[in-house]
Amino acid sequence: MKVIFFDKLESTQEYARKMDLVSEPCVVMTDYQINGFGRSGPWISDKKDFTATYIFQKTQLFIKGIYLVVAYIVLIALEKFNKKFYIKWSNDILDADYNKVVGILIDNFDNLLIGIGADLGFLEIDKQIFFEELNKNFNELFFQENIFDNLYDKIEEKLCWKNSEVILYNLEKQVVAEGVYQGICKKTAGIIIDGHVYYERTLRQKNEKIILYNDLA
Repeated sequence: MKVIFFDKLESTQEYARKMDLVSEPCVVMTDYQINGFGRSGPWISDKKDFTATYIFQKTQLFIKGIYLVVAYIVLIALEKFNKKFYIKWSNDILDADYNKVVGILIDNFDNLLIGIGADLGFLEIDKQIFFEELNKNFNELFFQENIFDNLYDKIEEKLCWKNSEVILYNLEKQVVAEGVYQGICKKTAGIIIDGHVYYERTLRQKNEKIILYNDLA
């Protein structure tokens, strides 16, 4: 996979948004990101952290449950370092103490953009080894047919707070749903709370970016 590397960059995602159509996958990386996208404000990284945007042709955009698929691909790369992690629906990864350690941002521009920010310094994980493992996972898994269905059981095993009481908020912290988090719907990749399925894409279209909480958050 072609690597476009910068010592310092405002944002790998912003740089990737301006790129022309790609004919093959590539990745934009930087050692120091000074104005990355974050839910609570700019995300600033240092040299120990992993800051990158993977760029694919838009045909991959139509993968069902794409956020969960990418989260699982990242998670198994992290677990090669003998640490435990969870997927926080729909696009974060938490460590065993429920600290957020990875954020994922997927954009649909001329290309499909997958931004990944991982706090490897905090985790004491070697960035180069992690990058090699992550690339291997993308190459082996991301282009499979029916990838979400194939990984469904493994993703379910890694869900944070499954079978616990949770509250589903929108970005304005308004309650969308609350109850027992029963898992992910295999047919639609929506989240199931008290028997009702909530669809990530529908909620996002209504500008309700979803955050998942419980008492441990």
